[in-house]
Amino acid sequence: MLNQKSNISRNFFNKLKILALIILFSFNSINPTLFAQENERSHKSRHGKLDSTAIIYTSEDQLKKIAAYGSLRAYMGVSYDGYFGIDDGSSRIGIVGKTNVIKDINVFALLELGVNGVDNNPDLIFHIDPGAPVTEINNTITSRLGVIGFETKLGNISFGKQWSPYYDVGGFSDLSLAFGGEAQGTYACETDGGVAGTGRAANSMQFRTNIKLVKIGLQVQFRDLGKQNIKFADTYAASLIYANPAGISFGLAYNKVLDGVENPDIIQSKKGDEATIAGLFIQKKSFTIGGTFSVLKNHEKDDMHHYFDGNGYEFFVIYEFLNHWSALSGINYLRPYGNTHGQYQIKYLMLGVSYYFTKTSLVFLETKLEESKYVNGDKRKSIIGFGVHYDF
Repeated sequence: MLNQKSNISRNFFNKLKILALIILFSFNSINPTLFAQENERSHKSRHGKLDSTAIIYTSEDQLKKIAAYGSLRAYMGVSYDGYFGIDDGSSRIGIVGKTNVIKDINVFALLELGVNGVDNNPDLIFHIDPGAPVTEINNTITSRLGVIGFETKLGNISFGKQWSPYYDVGGFSDLSLAFGGEAQGTYACETDGGVAGTGRAANSMQFRTNIKLVKIGLQVQFRDLGKQNIKFADTYAASLIYANPAGISFGLAYNKVLDGVENPDIIQSKKGDEATIAGLFIQKKSFTIGGTFSVLKNHEKDDMHHYFDGNGYEFFVIYEFLNHWSALSGINYLRPYGNTHGQYQIKYLMLGVSYYFTKTSLVFLETKLEESKYVNGDKRKSIIGFGVHYDF
């Protein structure tokens, strides 16, 4: 039985190597725009794009290139009532490339896989984003992102599993290394937002363009998850961001589910699911300020698995000092409307400090001081966590 499992594991990784080689020989040049965009979102570096040595494949004619990157992350934590755990911090590896099709039209692609070398500890929960689709949680290898599309002068059209326009604004306040993200609606019901369309949206098509200082994102999802399947779009989302050259950005995004059901299972959305978010992002020298306000309808659920309407606030301030150090303070607050969900609320303060030994690789110490309550009034555990990100 042991040999059989070993052979299955060996065959799986052999297939993974073959897939990587196929992709490596498929593209003609690196797409720096896409590379920077995806790393700002999924790498979650507060210093911008990935500082990567990147493995570069180059063909004999020096035209074919592809960049590989990765981030290995491990977290350790202890709750204030004595629980201790070690967890994977959503480690990932990725490859990205671009090739010209005809004049002024390029094809680009990105593949990012989640890798989990640590058994997750259910007693301590760090960041709300599980780092994987809901059906793949705790797998060793998971599908984080898979994007292919066309780059034109008018804008980009892309297909696959990709960051939603909703997260264009949600990312303003998704700045904590270990905690946060619970009040904005990106990671609906403790998932990666793939089904609802607010996070790493699955089965999606997007159009993105810039008009001077305004960024526009449009998205639809196509899927067949049951009898509520819609003939065209099953969800749609849109974002509008004004990015001032002075380092101030304002954003608004909206996401609506059309194929929701009254009693959804794990891969379905709730009927009437809607999420709206507004955000502000300021970056000035050593200071970064990010804040979002969300209005959610049938988008999140309490600890008794009942969906609710409510609004959430998320706010962070980051101060960088002595070249390599950063200090962070932030809050998350989410509460249902009315009194039908008992005492349920998400409410906590985050404090942290981090040291960057490269532009994006770091060690950090963060604490989450909880005032969150379950439906029955019990309080959640406050946690102090230590972590390491090693990027390559």
